[in-house]
Amino acid sequence: MRYEVFQNVCTKHQIEVLLIAHHADDQAELFILRLSRNSGVLGLAGMAFTSQMFSKSTHLYGEGSKNKGILIVRPLLDFSKEVMYKVCQESGQDWVEDPTNQSTVYARNRIRMSLGNLSSYTFQSEVQGVISACRRTRAYVDQICNNLINQAVTIIDHGYAIIDLEILNPSQSYRYMPVKVCCIDLAVCLSKEQAH
Repeated sequence: MRYEVFQNVCTKHQIEVLLIAHHADDQAELFILRLSRNSGVLGLAGMAFTSQMFSKSTHLYGEGSKNKGILIVRPLLDFSKEVMYKVCQESGQDWVEDPTNQSTVYARNRIRMSLGNLSSYTFQSEVQGVISACRRTRAYVDQICNNLINQAVTIIDHGYAIIDLEILNPSQSYRYMPVKVCCIDLAVCLSKEQAH
């Protein structure tokens, strides 16, 4: 719900980049939470430094508005909450604490309270090291997937795609499948054009 509010405000005011104050402690909490829920390596990579948020529905606030999405940037992921407190204190900057963070109703808060008791530098650096390794794995998987998509998928101007299944799975025999996919999509496309 919080991101939906952020998205509505950003869209209304044509804000394209949103900075979020997630920090290293948040990343460690998310890691433990996902680990407890049997997440795989990609999930254990945690929050990305940048991600894109797209609207579920298109709202136009003025002529020429396009739904390009909002770039979410998390520049503080490498900084601990303790360091951020010190920076604020030393510069005389006030901050706001979310009172719901103290509620033990939420699993994340229970994890946060438990991690507070294990706040040794060694433990924190080891957790961050595992998260970094998972993040590198996710980046590698993303790169492989992007390369595969670029090789196997052709986007056609009429709004459909041709997928070369042989590239996706070379061990299977798909001699006629790409032609059928292309013909079916072409027929659908032509029937839509004829309707106009």
